[in-house]
Amino acid sequence: MSQPLKELKQKLSELTSDEKAHLATYLLESLEPVESGDIEEAWRLEAEARLAEVESGKAKTFSADEVFSELDRHLP
Repeated sequence: MSQPLKELKQKLSELTSDEKAHLATYLLESLEPVESGDIEEAWRLEAEARLAEVESGKAKTFSADEVFSELDRHLP
């Protein structure tokens, strides 16, 4: 482990839990692609398309009871 990383870890250990959580969120967000807006837009369009299929009756839907009953039949 490099010396700068060791020093950073030491300083991080002094942070409060809230500060660590804020930093963790920042670090995770920094790993996301810059074009995440495009991904969000694609998911929004997909959700709208799926909803339209359900509302039009084109998509076959199942109640929660049906889903759990089917799972019970297939799981040991």
